[in-house]
Amino acid sequence: MSRTTRSATPTRRRRRPVALLAATATAFGLLAFASPVHADSVIQVSAPAGPVQAGTAYTVTVQLPNASPDQRNNAPQVDLNLSGAAATVTTATTSVWDWSCQINSGTGVYCWNLAAMTTPATITLTVLPTAGGTVAVHANALGLSNNVVGSDSGSTEVTAPVQAPALTGVSPSSGPETGGTSVTLTGSGFTDATAVHFGSTAATSFTVLSDTQIIATTPAGTPGTVDVTVTTPAGTSATGIADQFTYAPVFPFAGFFAPVHNLPDINSVNAGRSIPIKFSLGGDKGLNILANGSPRSQQTDCGTGKVDTIETGTASVSGLTYDAASGTYTYVWNTDKTWAGTCRTFHLTLTDGTDHTAAFKFK
Repeated sequence: MSRTTRSATPTRRRRRPVALLAATATAFGLLAFASPVHADSVIQVSAPAGPVQAGTAYTVTVQLPNASPDQRNNAPQVDLNLSGAAATVTTATTSVWDWSCQINSGTGVYCWNLAAMTTPATITLTVLPTAGGTVAVHANALGLSNNVVGSDSGSTEVTAPVQAPALTGVSPSSGPETGGTSVTLTGSGFTDATAVHFGSTAATSFTVLSDTQIIATTPAGTPGTVDVTVTTPAGTSATGIADQFTYAPVFPFAGFFAPVHNLPDINSVNAGRSIPIKFSLGGDKGLNILANGSPRSQQTDCGTGKVDTIETGTASVSGLTYDAASGTYTYVWNTDKTWAGTCRTFHLTLTDGTDHTAAFKFK
């Protein structure tokens, strides 16, 4: 019959220092301390060797045979204490009705015989470790005069809790619905990542750079915002505002309009002239359609495509306008006279993440 903790605790006798008790017991021929292999059989602690995962409770049993014909070697009370890695005793029960236990501060347990008798008992502790390391259980069997008649201990190895990954940043946080955007994920616990998902769809590919960074390529998605998650053997990252990625609808760009010729043709212009870059996005999408830093141009090798001379202007101010009548956007691109004799690629990058280019040769 298992006996749970009682609230009524007998008045404990005044203790003497353990070292003095041990010496006194030895002087009278009594056994002061048990060896780690329970040679005295006065008290025996049995704890699992482990490893036990932190956060997982385990059981420790304490056997008190009280079988000595000399009652001075038997114990009507037991002191138990935890030491080492962080852990607490959550329950303490006894196998017989005349023994009871009280938990003190989570790491100490006092058990006693209700009638101050030295009857045999088995004490069962439930221990909950909360950190990695070694958790030790120390037990002192106390005689009728509070003297230590036997001691024993047991230890359990506890592995540190494995933390699920946490995602704290996604950059860039938006891209076209067609996918293909290279995204940097930051956070923690990324080592051994087995999957990255954008919403419910797996990333096209991903590379774990470190425990705190992953590079992933977005799959195709539907316009809207999704949560990005990282999965490891320890679990899947929780979702929140910091992990969100927005799929932007792709504008129906059908190429540049005259006077600009589309690739592979090369547009021949006089350096320093303004060029009207015309295009349509299937209607008025507003004027905030250009990505940061767009448009731009960069010098390139002159290609071998067909060279076409195009009509240019002399506008002094660059800028984007929209003509509702024709449904056409126009960006006036002012070129530089110093570009004469070079070739450049013009990049029109839209907020949907798409990049549209045209080739120019300057005279």
